[in-house]
Parts: sequence; C-alpha cells; structure tokens
Amino acid sequence: SLYLQAASKERSLKASASQAAKQARQDTQKEQLLSAAAGRQEQLQEAMSLLSSEAAGELSARHNAVVQRLRISARDEVVAHEAGYYCTLDWTWQDSSQRRKATSRGLGASKRQAKGEAMRVMLSEQGFGG
Repeated sequence: SLYLQAASKERSLKASASQAAKQARQDTQKEQLLSAAAGRQEQLQEAMSLLSSEAAGELSARHNAVVQRLRISARDEVVAHEAGYYCTLDWTWQDSSQRRKATSRGLGASKRQAKGEAMRVMLSEQGFGG
C-alpha cells in the first residue's frame, strides 16, 4: 500500500512537472508573438508616409503634369491596410519601339497620403524629382 501511494505521488509530480513545462513553452511562444507584433508595428510606422495633405496634393499635380506631357498611362489602386491605406501605382508607356512599365507603392494614414507617397516614389525613381 505504501508502495502504491509513492507510485501515485510520483505520477502526480511528473504530471505537474509536464504541465508546468507546457505552460512555460506557451508563455515563451506568447512573448515571442507579442515581440514580433511590436516589431511589425514599428516597421509599419517607419514606412508610413509623413506627407501632409497639401504636399500630397502638390505631388499629385506634378505627377499629373508629367503623365500628360509624356503620354504615360497611369493607374493606381488604393486598398485598406492595417496601418491605414496602401497604394500601388503603375505606369505604362511607349519608349521608342519598346513598351515599358514601372510600379511604385505607398503607405499612408489616408488614401491621399498613400497615393502621394506612391507618386513621390515613382517620380523619384523615374528621374523627375519628388
């Protein structure tokens, strides 16, 4: 009887130790996930456009002037994003005998800021300042 009690206590201790180890693993995983989420949020804040609404409007006017003057087909798509809005801007144009295409992206708190950032990046990458 004493042997059975000891064996039962040993099994109970092993089960408790196993449960504690499982809980520690879960706590570690939770900490890692929270840390990764915080890092992701920092990355998003760094990537966010800091353009004012007025600056975004000026970029839009400059972008439209370039597009019209050079006969570039510009298409943008703005979608909701966890940080605000995300814009993809596509340019297509004919260069001599070659059809060309360029894409830029922007992230902003508003649709206007996201589009402005995408236009700023495109103008800069294509050599028009920005």
